[in-house]
Amino acid sequence: TDQEDVKESVTGVLWNLSSCEDLKQSVIEDGLTVLVNNVILKYSGWSALGNSSSQLPWTTVCRNTTGILRNVSSAGFDARKRLRECKGL
Repeated sequence: TDQEDVKESVTGVLWNLSSCEDLKQSVIEDGLTVLVNNVILKYSGWSALGNSSSQLPWTTVCRNTTGILRNVSSAGFDARKRLRECKGL
């Protein structure tokens, strides 16, 4: 969706869910690529190909997404490996 309030709500809920140990792997498996492609790359100013693009202001969606990534990174070696291997991250 392009609606910022919906993105804020969804990433906020996902941030809360990502703190649950039982859900961290599911968040990585089902959401990592979507979050990186649609939030991290968009707001970082870099494309997946490593090209610089326009700089967007830091938003609640971006903050929520980095919180999600921080939470799931504590799920162990395999989780951190998946994060490192994610294209664009």
